[in-house]
This record gives sequence, structure tokens and C-alpha cells, in this order.
Amino acid sequence: MMAGSEQPTADVVISTYDLATGALYEKLMKRQFDVLVLDEAHKLKNKSTNRTIGVFGEATDRRDGLASKAAHVYPLSGTPAPNHPGELWPTLRALFPQAIMRENGTPMPASAFVDRYCKTKFSPFGGIQIVGAKNKAELRDRLKPYFLRRRFADVYPDAAGIEVQQLFVDAQSNLDELRELEKSDVCADLMRLAQREDVSAEVRRQALKEIDEKIGMRLRRLTGMAKAPGVVAWAKEYLEDRKKLVLFGHHTEVLDALCDGLAKYKPLRVSGGVSGKARAEAEHLFQTDPSRRVFVGNLISAGEGIDLSVADDVVLVESDWVPGTNEQAVRRIVNFAKKRENIAWFATLAKSIDEQIQRTNTQKTADLLAIFN
Repeated sequence: MMAGSEQPTADVVISTYDLATGALYEKLMKRQFDVLVLDEAHKLKNKSTNRTIGVFGEATDRRDGLASKAAHVYPLSGTPAPNHPGELWPTLRALFPQAIMRENGTPMPASAFVDRYCKTKFSPFGGIQIVGAKNKAELRDRLKPYFLRRRFADVYPDAAGIEVQQLFVDAQSNLDELRELEKSDVCADLMRLAQREDVSAEVRRQALKEIDEKIGMRLRRLTGMAKAPGVVAWAKEYLEDRKKLVLFGHHTEVLDALCDGLAKYKPLRVSGGVSGKARAEAEHLFQTDPSRRVFVGNLISAGEGIDLSVADDVVLVESDWVPGTNEQAVRRIVNFAKKRENIAWFATLAKSIDEQIQRTNTQKTADLLAIFN
């Protein structure tokens, strides 16, 4: 593991993406490597980010960037395309261009790949919005020679699975601002559409997604705050006869409310700004200390690369519209030695828009777990 000021001269260099494409980039580019392993390769899904450019090069063709310095490159991911097939393009273009070759002998550009394998629509905010996948069998055949798939169930056939459920809680306070927001024209119109029985599930999902795009940040924060007291009350009852529990959220105020409400359990917390050392210490204490029974984490900061498998269940107090983010967080409590089935609870604010949103997020996460388990 390298610090930003150190010269990476060891035979094996382990680094974060941000460090490797930032402070260490020029130093790493002066070396040649036998193998470059790209863990959590779905983080390179956007061809325009500095991270992806630093790894795959300016033109996403491996002519420059860190991938050009390695004889072999192995991308690893449990969710290669968290949202839609278009997110596969940077990795395919850089490492497996033959998989997306056109009849004229050139690899598909990103626009052609999206047009061929993604369902799109015009966004009211301008541009094209990807809403799903198409020509899936054809794409699967293209990818087959280049993907080595290992499901959790293949490697650990006797391990317990994960059951996904909604946890309904009643709001107890701080509702005035949330109720006013729910009554706004944009929210009310789209909710009427989402609740209609004569429209498809995809139409309902898109209506909910538009709500999230227009007022999502404010709506999620207010909903999370309204859910927190109910989740705390449920967690206290849960911990009377269970050992350990993981809770995930997003907003600082929500994580604060969870930690304050469960203070008697001395919750361990990993959120934005926590150092790698503190994160590792929290992970170790939760796994080994019987007295530290609650872990509260941010979906991004603690949703990947951390072992919380000593926990019995996990609660997503605030979930993400990206199903891969939820699925990664849920998997933190999976352990091949467990025989009891894990439960992933999606906290849901009763009698609110959140019922529709969490129903969608629950189903999407369950689908992902079924595909990749």
C-alpha cells in the first residue's frame, strides 16, 4: 500500500484508483508491470472521468494510461454494469475491442454501443437518458469468450443466501417539510402515474426516477430523517435476541440520528472523511469484539471492500437508485461459513412516496442478487 509521497519500487503495488491516477500516476507510468488487476472494475464505467482516463487512456484504447504499462490486465467485478449495458463500453473498448468489432473492422464507438444495446429516451433536462437494455442475447454472445463468471453459489454452494424484505416504519416527527414536498405538483403528478395499475412496471419505475431526478436529494434527506427514529426503535427490539446488526445510510444527519439513538450499543461508524486506518479498526472491532454490536456505515464509504459478515442482518435505512450500490452493501454481511439465511431490510416510510420507491429498489436488488449469487 503506497502513500502519495512514496516511490513505488516494490514488486507488488496496491493502490486506490484515486491515488493511482492522481498523486502516484507519473511514478507508476515510468514503470512496466506484468499484471494490472482492476478490482471493482465497474468504477471505470464512465469514459469521461479522470479515473477511467488515467487507467484506459484519453481515447479509452489502452494506448496510454496505466493499462498501457501492463502486459496483462484483469478487471474484476461482481456488478460489471450496475445500471445498464452502456457502462461496459470503456472496459470492452480498452481491453477487449474485438468483442465489439463492427463489420468495417473497427470497434463500436460509445454512441453506437449504447444505440445497439441500451433502451433510451429523450430526457426533459436535455440529451438522451438510458432506461434499460436491449439485444441482450446478442451482447451476451459477444461477451462470452472474454468473461469468466464465478457465482457465489458456485464457489460456496452450502452458504446461506440473502432474503430481501421491506421494513415498514412509521414516521414520528419532522414531517411538515416532507409532506409539503410530497404535495408539490411534480411529485403529486408523477406519483399518480406510479400508482396506476394500468401502466407497466417500467413506466412506474421511470415516474419514480423522474421524481428522484427533480427533487430527489431533498426528498431522500427528509425521508431518511423521518425513518431514522422508527428504525432505531425496531433495532432496539431486534438486538434483544440477536447479536449484531449493520445499518447503512447516506446523509450525515441520518447517520447521526442512528448513532445517537443506538448510543448504548457503542455503534461503530464509517462515513465520509474516515481514514483507511480508522475504517480498518472499525471493521476489526465489529468482527471480533462481542460488545460492539452495531455498525453504522455510509453506503459509499462502507459499501464495498469491508467484511461485516459477523452481523445477522443489514438494514438499508437509505438505499440508492443504483441497484449495484445496494447489492454491494448487502453483501458486506455474507460469509461462506454462515448457515442461517441473511436478511437485507429496506427501511420504508409507511404511507409515503417511499413505499413506491423502496418497492422498486427492493425488487431491483433482489434481481441482482439472484443473477450474481
